[in-house]
Amino acid sequence: MNRRILSCIAVLAGAPLLAQGVRLTRVPERVVLPALPGQNLIVEVQVGGDVEDVWLATGDANGDRVTLRKTGAETFQVNLADDGVAKLLPADRDLGALFVFARVAGATRKSAAISWARVATRDEVQCVAIRDDRSRLFASRDAVQWCDPYRVAKLEVLGAGMAQARAVVVAGDTTIPMAREPGATTFSLTLNDGMRASLAQQQEFGVEVTHGERSWWLPFRAVPATLPEDGKVFAVRQRRRGDVPGSHGWLRVSLDDITGGQVLLSVRDADGEVVVTERSIGEREYVVFSLAGGDYVLVVDRLVNRLIGDDHAELRVVAKRGFEPDVITELIHHVGAQREVRFERKRVKDTHAQSVQLLRVVRARHRDDDELTPERFVELVSKSSRDGTPYRVLFADGKAVDAKAWLTEQLAVVRMRVGRRAAK
Repeated sequence: MNRRILSCIAVLAGAPLLAQGVRLTRVPERVVLPALPGQNLIVEVQVGGDVEDVWLATGDANGDRVTLRKTGAETFQVNLADDGVAKLLPADRDLGALFVFARVAGATRKSAAISWARVATRDEVQCVAIRDDRSRLFASRDAVQWCDPYRVAKLEVLGAGMAQARAVVVAGDTTIPMAREPGATTFSLTLNDGMRASLAQQQEFGVEVTHGERSWWLPFRAVPATLPEDGKVFAVRQRRRGDVPGSHGWLRVSLDDITGGQVLLSVRDADGEVVVTERSIGEREYVVFSLAGGDYVLVVDRLVNRLIGDDHAELRVVAKRGFEPDVITELIHHVGAQREVRFERKRVKDTHAQSVQLLRVVRARHRDDDELTPERFVELVSKSSRDGTPYRVLFADGKAVDAKAWLTEQLAVVRMRVGRRAAK
């Protein structure tokens, strides 16, 4: 067969490959640029015929380019993680396409599009809650912050300066778009009262930032504006902590050992701030605390000591408004505040602490007695349970009076005080 025929066969054999142009044989599933350190984003193409040059570029074949490396008879490769590739990306665009061009027998061929997206690194995008005192709370994908919506003046998103990025505030089914000034890189939203109310109704709210196929959820856990007022009883074991119902984990009660009808109790918020300082408290006693401008009462209904099993406290939270404290408990507090008084029982003079402890023990002993009135309590603690010998109350100046008469007077004082509180 002569050379002319061979030449014709070669041209005919090569014609289909040239007709196919530049064929992509290997492309990353997702191309996010610039690539992360150490990442490989290999693109491989197949080009047939008399190849003069193969390069990567944007849609303009005559613009900046990165030359592909020949890896086989008809195969060429480029790593999109190379620094030169990042320089090809238009500075004013966040999405686009790259193409592989080939010069074959004097003609320029072009591959299918290789789509890319410019995405900021995950640590760059943050949401800032600017509070009414100008302090700032930062939330990122890896750091959830507690936030009181009623104290937030403005929300801002930092690190999402990509031209195609979008940001919306999300609270349940409510979405509020955020905006930025032309040319600015920061999204912002100034909150009004209605927006704050919408955020406060949720356990969590946040900002969703999207860019291309990527998204960031920047959440805040909402400090509850109110607590349930149903007085639901909840239990906390000794030497443990427990969440206050309805606070979504914002308020936690801590208990120490339950001993002698008393326990050391404190309340802190999720940020570690003290809400109720540690104090010794017994059954039917209570502490007052505030949340978002509202006042509440934490009541110790019962302290449970068991021979087998964990000791625990049964607690409940009610609104301070209209709360009527237990009169017997208030009487014990009232006596405890008068540090100069003490009981004399059968000529044995108790200390002030022993005298108050007597009242607590009698109260605990009759905890399940629904018929225990304040008057009945006064009668029980004013005399011996064995032989009925009356007790006396001693004062610092040496004066001594009948215990029942004195406690009856103190009970009248306590009732007046409780009545005034309930009227407020």
